[in-house]
Amino acid sequence: MGVELPVSTMADMVGVAGAALAPLAKLLRHELLTRDVIHADETSLRLLDTRKGGKSCSGWLWAYVSGERSGPPVVCFDSQTGRALRYPEAWLQGWRGGTLVSDGYSVYKSLADNDPGITSACCWSHARRGFASLYKASREPRAAMALRKIAGLYRIEKLIRDRPVEKIRQWRQRYSRPIVNDLFAWLEEQEPCCPPDGPLNKAINYILNRRDELSCFLGDGAVPLDNNICERAIRPVVMGRKAWLFAGSLMAGNRAAQIMSLLETAKRNGLEPHAWLTDVLARLPEWPEERLAELLPLEGFTFSG
Repeated sequence: MGVELPVSTMADMVGVAGAALAPLAKLLRHELLTRDVIHADETSLRLLDTRKGGKSCSGWLWAYVSGERSGPPVVCFDSQTGRALRYPEAWLQGWRGGTLVSDGYSVYKSLADNDPGITSACCWSHARRGFASLYKASREPRAAMALRKIAGLYRIEKLIRDRPVEKIRQWRQRYSRPIVNDLFAWLEEQEPCCPPDGPLNKAINYILNRRDELSCFLGDGAVPLDNNICERAIRPVVMGRKAWLFAGSLMAGNRAAQIMSLLETAKRNGLEPHAWLTDVLARLPEWPEERLAELLPLEGFTFSG
């Protein structure tokens, strides 16, 4: 249209929209906390620190995604200044409990250790990466063997993907458990033969140190083999921060996290994000507070007009 707007004006407009959408983002978080399976991951995001003359500092964007078999997809982001236990602990406060699927970052296991209602499940996609990198670099035969064994788990998952949860559990008990047990036993045999500081030893112990968490999927058909669903939610942020460089402040980071939560959830539920956002922002000023849940970008959302 040929209209040039100052960056500050556009930032103010985003701020107004973010404030209007904040109650919906809060409701979306409450919806996620009703689910039995939640995925979690985090990625770095630079923040401007207004207390230090506008210098940038390290920040983190935490992602939480509902399990694929726990209802309509929900994605929530949370912007924080750190990566310590207290951040996911505070965000997940009020969760009725269930299975938390994550990579091998120790904070997620600590959450489960501190709360008997939470079970920690680890990601087999992460578990195979050490072997994949080693095989790519040196064609290490033991890395190739580990990759073949893990590939067997994914072949079974492909066969049972569309089955009911209980059938998935039964298949995993019958076919996946022997593969997992065989892999653990084989890794225990290989570990003493590896240089203690070498990449093969590191890849082996990554798995052996997380046996319980990597076995969690065997007993629950609703728990997936990996955390890829959460990594896919973070991918646009990883790509986008090359252009964003940083968030203007922690408040701006929180505002962006809330908006991204709603838009990513809209996409996961088959709604065109821009169309949903335009429709909802037009309706919010006159919309009854007790009916806010009707505007969430979930299955069943109805566009006006």
